[in-house]
Amino acid sequence: FFITAKTLNQHCHFDTSTSRLGIMPKLALALAVLIVFISPTSSQIERAFDDDAAEDEGKLESEDKEDLALSRNPRDGRSLLWFGSRGTKTLPQQSFMEKKFEDPVCNDYKDVMVKQRAEKSYACGNCAGTWGSYWHSFMKGMGYRKSSFTDSSTLFHLVYTGTACIDNADNVSKRKGIRLCARVDELPIGFASKGSPEKMMKEYCKRHPSNCPLPVDSFVPKHFIASDQFGDPLSEAISKIEKAEISENKKRELFLNSDEGRRMQERMGRSNETLTSISTSAWILKALAGYASKGNEIVRSLSEALKVIKEKKLDSFLLQEYEMRPLLHQGRKISLRCFVVILSMKPLRVVYVDGPVFRAVKKYDGYGFDRLAHLTNAFFEAPQFKSQTAKLEEDTILDFSYLPAAVAASSGARKLGIGGKARDAANWVRDVLRPTIKSIAKTAVLALYEHANKDFIKNFEGMTGVPLCFDFMINDDLRVWFHEYNVGCGLRGSPSLPNQWRVDSFGNTLLLMEELHYRIQRGDVSTRLSDMCWSPFLTRDYTDLEILIDGEADV
Repeated sequence: FFITAKTLNQHCHFDTSTSRLGIMPKLALALAVLIVFISPTSSQIERAFDDDAAEDEGKLESEDKEDLALSRNPRDGRSLLWFGSRGTKTLPQQSFMEKKFEDPVCNDYKDVMVKQRAEKSYACGNCAGTWGSYWHSFMKGMGYRKSSFTDSSTLFHLVYTGTACIDNADNVSKRKGIRLCARVDELPIGFASKGSPEKMMKEYCKRHPSNCPLPVDSFVPKHFIASDQFGDPLSEAISKIEKAEISENKKRELFLNSDEGRRMQERMGRSNETLTSISTSAWILKALAGYASKGNEIVRSLSEALKVIKEKKLDSFLLQEYEMRPLLHQGRKISLRCFVVILSMKPLRVVYVDGPVFRAVKKYDGYGFDRLAHLTNAFFEAPQFKSQTAKLEEDTILDFSYLPAAVAASSGARKLGIGGKARDAANWVRDVLRPTIKSIAKTAVLALYEHANKDFIKNFEGMTGVPLCFDFMINDDLRVWFHEYNVGCGLRGSPSLPNQWRVDSFGNTLLLMEELHYRIQRGDVSTRLSDMCWSPFLTRDYTDLEILIDGEADV
């Protein structure tokens, strides 16, 4: 378009007396406009790359097809840098390869990296429609050729299912390669299961109080878990709920007989005969193997929760106290997600990445309990979902840059003296919210690691990378709640946002893993992530990637 516009300026004249274009310039301008409309958009180019990435595993399902934002990235093995950009700052693609490092190890690593990408390969199992498709796309872009798991040249082993990752461990260890898995057997993480590692976190914090700046009870809501792995046996979990139910009913009865309770009943036209229909609190019942809010149900009381559990014959579940005063953005409820990527377990190296901010489809309706107003990732239930997926994703999937506006309008902002000042709200997100989320995520990962199979980790000769996602809620008083961690969680993004978290979680982390692998094979396990060759290029000026755990000193 700009080339055509320049041509118009150089070769076509304006009739200044009539302020009109001549006939030929009009035709040229029409042609320029036509070119703009028929030319592929950046989104279309990126989706084409995504299709190309899935060619060996079969096409991704339309609901899972994601825009990987790879069109702006080089696709040859020599310059592959996916740093991303922040504002007007953009890191030159060739910066790393062109830089002459003072450290000779870094210069040697560059040579090894180029040679390795030309000679080594990767294997990808069960990748289509999963996180593996992202790894696959970035590997292909990095210049690695695709091969089989048994090929002696295979360095990266990308496996999505937990069983495949476990079965392939000996093969990876023998080749001293790198496996990337959604679930690994050496960590107490259930595949495709959500949970709260509250017990493990409390045990860890008793032994290591200096690593736990926040009391666990201050950010984990009341909950009950029926699970052999995460919580209590079913009968014991139900017994605990029944005991809590007695206390909740007494509390409700006291409330209904108070002046405030009577006023509420008058407004609602209800009486003490329907105690359970008026809530002083609410609960959300989640299926442990659920996703995208499928199977989740909001209930008004523990009595109602027990009824649902028995009617559905649930043998495992997570029942959490529900926050009725959530932080709102333009009147709609929002929740936060961050990604925590384990790069290596020997030594333990972990990075943090800001994730998406989810916004409910409808305005928040309090005790109306409309799913599209309460469940921020239930947009797939909206009537227009199948016909207007991109539009709905753009409307409901945001990023951290939207948080200051929500914070500034909250009750908590007024109490903290932030008021409606956007700059102060942005500072609160930077100086309070993000460090709080990082601290909680770090404690959770350290607790998981303490319960890991250390013998396996010690004897495993390769590296293991595991991405996890952590979900948070903020209430109107700006209190942060940690709701759950997941493996294999969804990766939907907005078609109008850069979705930098995808590039950081699945692209930039691979660059760090490559260098970590190089150093470990040289016998260097002491160099911290912050001192590695890649570190200056993966700063917060350009990415959302931050170091969370950097070796034994942090453990």
